[in-house]
Amino acid sequence: MADNVAMLDKLDMAFKGVTVSTLNQSVLQPQYFNQFVQEAIRATTILDDARLIEMDSQRVNIDRTGFVGRILQAATEAVPADPNKESVPEFKQNQLVAGELLAETGITDQSLRRNIEKGDFQNTLVSMFSTNVGCDLEAFAVFSNPTSTIYTTGSVMLQGTGGWLKKAVDAGQVFYGTGSGKDFDGTNIEGTLQYLLTQYPKAYMKNKADLVFYVPWNLYDAYINAIIARVGNMADTALTGDFTPAYKGIPVKYASVLDDTEGNNAFGQVIILVNPDNLVYGIFEKVTIEPYRLPRERKTSFILTIETDQHYENEKVVIIGLTNKVKGSAF
Repeated sequence: MADNVAMLDKLDMAFKGVTVSTLNQSVLQPQYFNQFVQEAIRATTILDDARLIEMDSQRVNIDRTGFVGRILQAATEAVPADPNKESVPEFKQNQLVAGELLAETGITDQSLRRNIEKGDFQNTLVSMFSTNVGCDLEAFAVFSNPTSTIYTTGSVMLQGTGGWLKKAVDAGQVFYGTGSGKDFDGTNIEGTLQYLLTQYPKAYMKNKADLVFYVPWNLYDAYINAIIARVGNMADTALTGDFTPAYKGIPVKYASVLDDTEGNNAFGQVIILVNPDNLVYGIFEKVTIEPYRLPRERKTSFILTIETDQHYENEKVVIIGLTNKVKGSAF
């Protein structure tokens, strides 16, 4: 009994070590918030590349501005500029609105005793959540759809705020690879990449190396096989080494989140062509971890709460290919 009391006292001290005690709540301290975020995105691909905004309130604006059309005028010596032809920059704004998600994990007294005796349970506590939460956050950012007719029988988590795919659908930036009204042949990987590339806004293609094709495994494998089928050193390297040739200067990346079962049930097989800097997601800085005790199970459980949202800086500068979805499909 004394050992258990001592252990729980140590647990209480460890827990207080990761939270902001002056707020009398279980908000992670800034250094542990940073550790949590860094560990959460380490096992992800798209989320790791995307632009993170640490939200200091539940609503944060994503602003963009620029000129539309030509701004130069013909000039005549000693004649003032025509005020009616003055160029005015265009201002637009998207908004992140953080919605709440939670995760729960538990640790038995025996396992807890071993961890606390190592004297570093603060890091263990944060790390227990990080990797799996990161993978779920990535699926949420990509696939979530509050109007889904499919997620009602699957993950309620994915019924949250609209993810990057839903927002691209709403913006008319999605093309289809099967059915009578298809835009491209979704069974031909190189033809698919070529078609999606032709749809990308040309004003944003100054540096193609900044763009990325994110693909699921079977399309990534098909692309590598297409390279291997050719003759030459590149084919040999693709076959024997860890090398993925760019497509017309644009990296082709395997993103495991695009193999998410629930996401595939809704959107099918997805290719995303985008500059990752245009993918924006926010995490409200008040991430909390709260413990509660289950004496009969000799176990302590923890609830992590996180508030997050995602959007584009410019939702018109992304191209989505749904290779095995028919145009007009419900998501």
